[in-house]
Amino acid sequence: MKKCVLIFMSLVFLLSGCGIIAEKPDVTPAPEAESQFVFTRENFPVVEGGAALEPLAESVASVMLGESRESVADLLDFGNTGQSYENLMAGRCGLVLAAEPSQAVMELMVSDSPCALAPIARDGLVFFVSQSNPVDNLTVDEILKIYTGKYDSWSDVSGDDVPIKAFTRGEWSGSRAAMDNLVMSGAEFAAPAADASESVFDGSEGAIGYSLYHYADIMRMAGDYKILTVEGVRPSNETIASGEYPLVANYCAAISAEAEEDSPERILWAWLQGAEGQKFIALQGYVPAQ
Repeated sequence: MKKCVLIFMSLVFLLSGCGIIAEKPDVTPAPEAESQFVFTRENFPVVEGGAALEPLAESVASVMLGESRESVADLLDFGNTGQSYENLMAGRCGLVLAAEPSQAVMELMVSDSPCALAPIARDGLVFFVSQSNPVDNLTVDEILKIYTGKYDSWSDVSGDDVPIKAFTRGEWSGSRAAMDNLVMSGAEFAAPAADASESVFDGSEGAIGYSLYHYADIMRMAGDYKILTVEGVRPSNETIASGEYPLVANYCAAISAEAEEDSPERILWAWLQGAEGQKFIALQGYVPAQ
């Protein structure tokens, strides 16, 4: 079986315009690595996943193939977490990088089309409101009561007497899966103000929406809206890494459980979990799983 030598030095070389961080870390190759696996356009797996991990996938493909991030875009299909997992189960892609799936999708991945799923990074489920909203903090219980309709005015959480407009996300969204897993725990959503992304979040005083921290703040998809603290803890890479922030979700890498040991997708899947892959993930601005 071919083993993968992905020498980390090669993963942080300067690529003009690629957005790769150019620091030179003190890293040595894994001692068990004996021969180098060469990724090419012909053998590079089809990679799909959620929008929050698209920058990571671009960086990985860029350095593995020695191309710019723009030129590897045709090898990637990112945007819908649930659809990506469905495509993996149907054999339409080789590797998925996305938020941990909902329990319903997870059950399908175990029973109908077995997949190998492993955490590679962590993120926080965050909530945002208009800058004009005086509320700065919510508890997890208050969030649950807002989204189940038990609280329908911001005065219920020490805010103004303004109706709450709770925006949610589509059922195939990675942040919706995190919301289901971390907050709702089987509870039913009240009729949502909108079932869409931040682009439909209207920013009014009564509105509240949610997303994953990296997508909302680092990638600026929440714009200038105010990101709330939860249980008094502000989301950041540091509080997510430490577990101090109370709503932490996993990003996962997934392949078919039947992928060959020396297949490109399994080699890349294993590398993302290893020491060099985890350091590369951190260099891209994500919180590594280890």
